[in-house]
Amino acid sequence: MNRACSGFRSSTLASLATAAVLVLVVRGATALDPCVAVYLEDTCAREDPPPPMHAVFRLGEAAAAPGGEVSIPFTVEPDHHVHSYSISVDFDEEVLEALALERVFLPPEGQRFSFERYGFDNESAVPGNAGVDEGFLGALVAFDLDFSCITLRPDVVTHVLDLKFRVRPGVGETTTRVRFLDGARLPRSQPIFTTVGMCGWSGTATDEPDRLMLVDGLIAVVPDEVTEFLRADVNGDGETNISDAIHVLGHLFGSGPPVRCPDAADANDDGKVDISDPVTTLNYLFLGTAVIPPPFEAPGVDPTPDDLRCLPES
Repeated sequence: MNRACSGFRSSTLASLATAAVLVLVVRGATALDPCVAVYLEDTCAREDPPPPMHAVFRLGEAAAAPGGEVSIPFTVEPDHHVHSYSISVDFDEEVLEALALERVFLPPEGQRFSFERYGFDNESAVPGNAGVDEGFLGALVAFDLDFSCITLRPDVVTHVLDLKFRVRPGVGETTTRVRFLDGARLPRSQPIFTTVGMCGWSGTATDEPDRLMLVDGLIAVVPDEVTEFLRADVNGDGETNISDAIHVLGHLFGSGPPVRCPDAADANDDGKVDISDPVTTLNYLFLGTAVIPPPFEAPGVDPTPDDLRCLPES
């Protein structure tokens, strides 16, 4: 772990801020450039010693039938600006086949990340799922090494990546974890550790699990997909009420049960489950300012193609 920020003194931080301004002036920017504001608004740049920094890395849940494709979201929720991250993710190569790591958080138009590298491995030569020797995904990303203003903002859940998989044909009904596990090795790289970089501090969950919390993902392999559902009826009681919004909020923020039918939880039908869905439900129930897309009046199939699926009743 690197506590670079905690070793800074006020004069050092002031010098860094001055350097940032000079860089931007050379680029033709003003001293009040938003890039400087982003840097200076973080409490780490104002406090000596800096405050503790925390982040939650979360992998989502999904379901698919054998031979089907599925997407697991990777989200980050920090309490300071995040400038870089790396992840090492293990999966059972006898159940899943990795297809891609798709960027969801993108740089502004005309800009690019300072560094990014992604990869995966689908080898299954050794029986069993012992670790990241086979069946892994890895990513190494630095958003901002030249004051380009690209960060993951504090106190916001940001959908960063989608991990794409295919369930191998012939797999029986089961659940399989997609888990953070250090040691993935991309070609010509050292082993990857799951880390976060915030305002000069970087750390791993192994070193400080109270500062970087990791939440593993889960993929349910179902014999057949459930195709009919009632949108916004998250708990499956046949109606839409405040308990459905509470269920999704509990699922998103780690305090509640999993969502059996992500398609039903996608209240605004945008193809993903996030904070906008309980907001849509609450606006519909109490303000009348939202419309729940079909199937809503009665159970039916989703008219909009997406990667969301529903689990059968256990």
